[in-house]
Amino acid sequence: MMERTPFYIALTQSSKLFGLPYGFALPFMGGTVLPLIWSVSVFTIVWCILVYGLCRWAAERDEKVVDVLLIGSRVVPGTRTRKMFGGDSYGA
Repeated sequence: MMERTPFYIALTQSSKLFGLPYGFALPFMGGTVLPLIWSVSVFTIVWCILVYGLCRWAAERDEKVVDVLLIGSRVVPGTRTRKMFGGDSYGA
């Protein structure tokens, strides 16, 4: 097994933006930074800080949870024609 040197860890960890994995950073930007730019209010600044802290906490617990949710949402459900034709009318 490979020794866990700083170089190995740097190569195997996910890429980050503002300290968050991209799966967390992009929704964070869309949900907090854009409204801040549009409204420039104190409430939005507080909202940004709270959501950033929540995203950091969630990313430290499990970086891949967003990837799992996105892959799970792409699963195509079966169609009503499955019984008639022996398969779905779309998908592989």
